[in-house]
Amino acid sequence: MRHRILTIAVLLLIIACSSIAQEQDPSPLGLPEGAIARLGKGHLTHVQYSPDGTQLAVGSSIGTWIYDTTTWQPVHLLTKGDVGVDHFAYHPIKNILVSYENDFTINLWRTDEGKLVRELTSSNRIDGIVFNPSGDTIALAKTYRIIRFLDVKTGKEKQSIRKPQGDESDINSIAYNPNGFILAAGEQSGKIALWDTVTGELVQDLDADLSEVRAVAFNNDGSILATGSASDVGVRLWDTSTLEQIQTLKAAERVGGINHIAFSADGGLLAAACVGSPIQLWDVNTYQHIKTLTGAGHSRVQSISFSPDLRSLASSGYDGTVRIWNIFTGETTQTITGFYGGFNCFDVSPDGKTIACQEKNRTIYLFDATTGKLQNKVWRPSYRSVDDIAYSPDGKTIAGADIQDITLFDVGTGKERNRLEGHLGTVQCVAFSPDGNTVASGSEDMTVHLWDANTGELKYTLKGHKKGVISVAFSPDGNTVASGSEDMTVHLWDTNTGEKKIVTRKHGMQISDLSFSPDSKTIASAAYSPNIYLWDVATGKRILFLRKNPSQIASVAFSPDGKFLAIGSTTKGIFIYDVRKKRAIQNYVVNNRWVERVAFAADGRTLVSLVNGALYLWDVSTLQLQSP
Repeated sequence: MRHRILTIAVLLLIIACSSIAQEQDPSPLGLPEGAIARLGKGHLTHVQYSPDGTQLAVGSSIGTWIYDTTTWQPVHLLTKGDVGVDHFAYHPIKNILVSYENDFTINLWRTDEGKLVRELTSSNRIDGIVFNPSGDTIALAKTYRIIRFLDVKTGKEKQSIRKPQGDESDINSIAYNPNGFILAAGEQSGKIALWDTVTGELVQDLDADLSEVRAVAFNNDGSILATGSASDVGVRLWDTSTLEQIQTLKAAERVGGINHIAFSADGGLLAAACVGSPIQLWDVNTYQHIKTLTGAGHSRVQSISFSPDLRSLASSGYDGTVRIWNIFTGETTQTITGFYGGFNCFDVSPDGKTIACQEKNRTIYLFDATTGKLQNKVWRPSYRSVDDIAYSPDGKTIAGADIQDITLFDVGTGKERNRLEGHLGTVQCVAFSPDGNTVASGSEDMTVHLWDANTGELKYTLKGHKKGVISVAFSPDGNTVASGSEDMTVHLWDTNTGEKKIVTRKHGMQISDLSFSPDSKTIASAAYSPNIYLWDVATGKRILFLRKNPSQIASVAFSPDGKFLAIGSTTKGIFIYDVRKKRAIQNYVVNNRWVERVAFAADGRTLVSLVNGALYLWDVSTLQLQSP
């Protein structure tokens, strides 16, 4: 089922919460009240040293983490409720940081105290943000070559500049010249636009490459502009007085494009975070490649930053780590782990020893539930993120719903065991039957397929939905499989014959989640509506529920004893309802974020939820006392 009830062995995970937190989240910064632990610090974005070098800011999908560069422990989490950060920049002199966050706001933070100074403004989609050299202005790169300039004290717009209509291309990165009068913008068109920040006029377009320009940076005195693109040519250097290209810095190996570039504080070194190779380091004075910074698994680097003392370089990678490099030796001196996040689905093995999490790339991460350490990675052949994963009852296989098929992976080896092919649209949900012999899958092609889990053969194709199928679930007795669709209905099917049993009436917007009661007599559906929908499995009739939820419902789960119903809402956190009394008895506020998935532990004492890309564990052991 899409949100399987966790087995009793998940208690091992609760016992080990402290050890998990030590690796994943050494101090539970920003942990919601009532939560036992957060697994994952979010998917990595950018890194940057503070101007005095005492801090390192690390951006993730749940906020900006501020690390003390002496102890390398997190001291603050800058977030307005686990809101992820897309771009940020430090003030050139003070430990003040400006961030563009996933709630579309531009915020100013005091990083020494970890406090929000003010919200400056809001804006849809920002692709670059930077302070001017004096620190009184912030430049924002928007779509269609629009650049806004904000007054730091008031948040008011000073000016806005853009290319003429018809000469429009999105901006990937921006950088101020140290004199403060010129702003460079790297564009998807392959050009670098140079703007006069006083007059707002375009100085010149530099035709750098046929591919998009992803990174721009000025050296310390502003005499050189460096640009990196999606091509494999290396880093281009431009003379800012003549606006002529003076050199192309070649890497020691194929780089596959440049994600980010940075000059050292004295301008003597330049580093590049590359797409398909480790970090490249050049001597700017001689134009010579001097070093390649290589770490196991840390080849896809997305952001880099030199320390002000010129001794270190920080980098963030797709492997979920931040590495601190010694510039002179090329060795890693510190590794910050725990940035496995941005999860969009998860499942726990039946023995409770392993947690499988799907990140927003082609990797399924397998974590040891007793230590929080990464055990293995399951690399899928597709670059597209799976929409759902499920463990087999014996814990030996993981099924992943991917594009137009379902892939079965061997948990021990990570190798593909079988591929179930036959859907004509994206597979959005997957579930194992209680006996492990059948796999159910739902697709955008409006069908549910029942597969023989052992042979991979298609047993039944269940037709009847008018739109795509989003959720599937087996009843605990194994006799019924339920499917929820964008057509706002739930269909109940006989697993032995493939015949349709029941169709509920239309409700909500679309059926995002399903959960059977332990006795298989009732099914709950989440339909992006404040209404709580419970259905009689035998008749398909709705069971009256007296109260509406305060927010739209995205996920549902019955407790193992059937007394409680957990509801994950879109804005108000998690609600626990007493099914018999038909009232809410607990509300866990998860910073007003979307609760994508909820599941009870088998003894009903623990609840697991997926919120904004991170897993949260909640102690619900007192519920039995509240509702005898």
